Amino acid sequence: FVLAKNNNFYSAYLKNISDASVIDSSKVAFTLRTANPYEANNLIFPIIKKNSDQDNIHSDEYSSNLPIGSGRYTVKEENGIKTLVVNKNRLGSYHPEYNLIGLKDITEVSSIPNLFELNEIDFYTESFSDGAYKRYTGESSTFETTNFTFLGINSNCSVLNESAVRRAIALLINRPDLMSVSCAGFAVATQTPFHPSFFALEGCTLPPIKYDKQAAITLLEEAGYNIVSGSGIRYSPEKGKLELRLVVNKNNSFKLAMARSIQQALAEADIVVVLKEYSYNGYVNAVDSGAWDLYIGETKLSNSFNLNVFFAENGNVGYGIDTESETAESYRQLMKGEATMQDFLDSFADGLPFIPLGYRRGMTVRNPKIKTKVITTVNDYLANINEWTVE
Repeated sequence: FVLAKNNNFYSAYLKNISDASVIDSSKVAFTLRTANPYEANNLIFPIIKKNSDQDNIHSDEYSSNLPIGSGRYTVKEENGIKTLVVNKNRLGSYHPEYNLIGLKDITEVSSIPNLFELNEIDFYTESFSDGAYKRYTGESSTFETTNFTFLGINSNCSVLNESAVRRAIALLINRPDLMSVSCAGFAVATQTPFHPSFFALEGCTLPPIKYDKQAAITLLEEAGYNIVSGSGIRYSPEKGKLELRLVVNKNNSFKLAMARSIQQALAEADIVVVLKEYSYNGYVNAVDSGAWDLYIGETKLSNSFNLNVFFAENGNVGYGIDTESETAESYRQLMKGEATMQDFLDSFADGLPFIPLGYRRGMTVRNPKIKTKVITTVNDYLANINEWTVE
């Protein structure tokens, strides 16, 4: 645990765990900074033998400075050539089809797709984190991620301070179509802040995800926005017009496509959306300044789908969110076990402090000579590598 906390990759999952202590030979207690009943989902770091990160414990067969623990393979380097060799120290039975897997050093990440096309490598994962779709030859499949895309809402805006208006906007967005088209099919829509396959949603009644223009217009009219001007802007004599600024990173084609689709969708109810397209740094500065009404955001959530990044006082993506709202309080109660998941989902659907859009997916590409179906998980793109066979 201590080694994982000091590791760049695993520390990101362990931010909410402050300490670990031994109870007995088979139990370890983890101390959390804030309550979270799903925190065990973040315990994904490998287990290694005590002191094996030092230079004094190594297998006779494999001489390496890398710790040998519970992993399926370990790295072997000989004459400058690196390979993966089956880990005979692994607990339990493990009998892969191949005991040796070749590795290839690559100096530039951008060259990976070209190397795949040239058959220099046989397996590749693409996360589309830059928002650009890339086409590959070979066999491909998708894998789920915890990269959550949402429409941020500025609750300090007088127009968007009303939950009825926020709910109307959500009803105007066809989220399944939006995520599928904007992300070239590599995304799944969601109507909650959680991934649709999150186990904690089982048995819950979820809010509607479908597009409903008439229901949206009814909500707007009930909120007083029942007049459309000659220039086509819906407004209320008392509250003003529905003309909103939407901030987006123009360097990300997925996000830009979402912004333009949302602009068109809201126009169907005579809500005018002015797009503010910035390069990445300009986008960050614009969101940070608060001079916006809506923004297209994305954050990589932990495996426990911890929403404190939205609802905590200093949450990383809490822009425009009232952290003292009923929804924020409902989430805190959920974390403390004082509310059910259904309680929180109902509160979130009523308050809608931001609009969930979906979760991006990644893609694995493999050489057609690998005939086995590749199974991937959020934390393990090579989940069934022991079963792979090559023609």
